Amino acid sequence: MNNVLERVLIALGVVLLYVAGVYLYKYFNRIKYLRRKLNAELQLDIKPGIASILYFWGPNCVQCKTQELFLDEALAKLAATEKEIELRKINAHKEPDMANRLGIMTIPAIVIFNRKGNIVSWNPGLMSTSELIKQLSLNQA
Repeated sequence: MNNVLERVLIALGVVLLYVAGVYLYKYFNRIKYLRRKLNAELQLDIKPGIASILYFWGPNCVQCKTQELFLDEALAKLAATEKEIELRKINAHKEPDMANRLGIMTIPAIVIFNRKGNIVSWNPGLMSTSELIKQLSLNQA
């Protein structure tokens, strides 16, 4: 009897893992779909042919001040390699509609667009200079 019960429990475990996997797959594909849809619907005036960064910040945010230092340092290092990147700083308190349309829940937040104008990276929270350089270098295409 124990052997049968063990097999039933194992079968239930496998089914639960399968259902969880299907759910996660659909969830993450939904996020990709929503990002593509948002990118198509938003009128962000992003210059074609230039990688762009939207940096959402707040005036009373200590982490935003630190993130801005990291961002300036990363852009300075990338400028030395002659990579052109446009930076738009958006005060999330003064422009809440844009933050809401992009789904920005926390600040600081950085949204990176490639040269074609597609969202390639969505980064809530604080990011180091090296991580910014890595993402910006990868997303120049």
